Amino acid sequence: YFQSNPFDFPSSPSPGGVHLPVNQQTNEECRLDLFEENYEAVNIAKSQYNSKWVKTAYGQKALKKISSKPVICSGSTMGTQHAIELYSIAMVAQFDKTKCKQVGCDQGFHNYLFYEGGLEPFLASHSCTINVHKQGDGAVNNLAAMRNSSLRLQGVLLTSTDGKARSVIADDD
Repeated sequence: YFQSNPFDFPSSPSPGGVHLPVNQQTNEECRLDLFEENYEAVNIAKSQYNSKWVKTAYGQKALKKISSKPVICSGSTMGTQHAIELYSIAMVAQFDKTKCKQVGCDQGFHNYLFYEGGLEPFLASHSCTINVHKQGDGAVNNLAAMRNSSLRLQGVLLTSTDGKARSVIADDD
């Protein structure tokens, strides 16, 4: 749910922001933001869902290569229009390649693309950057690995590692 405007977060995870690469076609900044789930609570191997999605789409060997990595939530992806368009092209290509139709395979694609599938070089070749935010940092605070009841229903305002409320709370229920 939204605690504030998600597009008001700083243009960079570092204080003061940084200059983002400019897309040569549109002369606009091009940026994709991805958000991790809590690594202390879960990684790809520890998650029965994420490990199943990666294994179904790419096989046991691919799962083993990324099993110790943090889960990056596909449902909390945000970015500039051009970055989202490129990300969508990469995601559709994974469906075409794997033919995985299982519910949740999109998150398997998302994690595989980031860790092994060349998403960062693909976006960089189009003058785009990727910023991955640890759980509790950035505009989205993903609670999928940490919740046991809906915090929204409890009326809780959630803050992150810097003590500020995050704009979006994902997977709180």
